[in-house]
Amino acid sequence: YEGDPEDYFILHEDGAFLVKDEDDEIMWAKVSTYQMEPSNDCLDDFPCPYLHLHRDGVLVLNFIDEDREWETKNFKHTLFDLGWYDE
Repeated sequence: YEGDPEDYFILHEDGAFLVKDEDDEIMWAKVSTYQMEPSNDCLDDFPCPYLHLHRDGVLVLNFIDEDREWETKNFKHTLFDLGWYDE
């Protein structure tokens, strides 16, 4: 996706990654390959799921899976392209 400076991204609570434009229209979206649910049991300051950039440049997705286990995955391996996403 090649966007505009006004575009912004959203990591949805189900792990979907969306890019929206200044009018809140979805411009690009992919869903997660992992089952997850929102949780406040991650870190003191961050609910799950959330993104974390490691010092080596790897972006990871942290989440609680359907078995209530902590998971951390390389973000580029967590998305599945459906070509659309309904909020």
